[in-house]
Amino acid sequence: MGTPTTNNQLANFFRYECLRGKSFLELGFIQQENLLDLKKICMEQEAFFYRTNIEDSKNIDFVWDLHKPLPQDYPIKNFDYVICSSVMEHVEKPWIAAENIEKIIKPNGKLLWTTPWVWKMHGYPNDYWRYTPNAVKQLFDHIDWSFEGFELIFDGFNKSILFDWEAGMENHVFEFTKDSFEKLQPTIDYKYYKTLSSFSKKKLTLASKTDSQVFKTEKFTLDTYSTLISGKSITMLPMCNLFMIGNRVSDSSSSLNK
Repeated sequence: MGTPTTNNQLANFFRYECLRGKSFLELGFIQQENLLDLKKICMEQEAFFYRTNIEDSKNIDFVWDLHKPLPQDYPIKNFDYVICSSVMEHVEKPWIAAENIEKIIKPNGKLLWTTPWVWKMHGYPNDYWRYTPNAVKQLFDHIDWSFEGFELIFDGFNKSILFDWEAGMENHVFEFTKDSFEKLQPTIDYKYYKTLSSFSKKKLTLASKTDSQVFKTEKFTLDTYSTLISGKSITMLPMCNLFMIGNRVSDSSSSLNK
């Protein structure tokens, strides 16, 4: 299910999609308070929205263990959108689950993936994995990723920022100063930002209601103690989620960026 900010970031993405008549499947759904209801948002746009989890509850449509193929008795076999948010860190054998997930996404359908990157250990049922963007690409043979980034969460899970990830970046960290935080417009909690690196200047592919601002990303080669005592900005890798969006391509496609 992820955090409240992650649901809001997903909802921002849906605002720019034509959802009428499209089918959604949300994996690993657990009812939580204070979360934006993605099902309500999508159904208001005349989409079909379904939920599943490994255990039965009144809030899901069917039980599905991702280590097994989709239940044969379920009437829908393929979906336009699959939401996999804060699920795969809890899956014991993600390489099996990834293959089963790919099989239920329609050609040109989208996979919306979020997982903790820097996060505390947490249960239900167990906490197994942390993923890099390249690790996710290795799991999925038929997904062409259009956005790779990180969701940085702050202000008590009330606000978040998306940073894009660029090929070739290593040991990425975020450098913040008091001035950079003051640039955040308090009336707009959910915005998209892009990073800078020496490797490329690709444009952020995810749509935004606002203009992007730039936050610097650099390799972690600084002496943290010296930085602190000098009073300069603190460079850190804070708690954040990996955030990726990809399209299902045909089995014969050779355009995948693995």
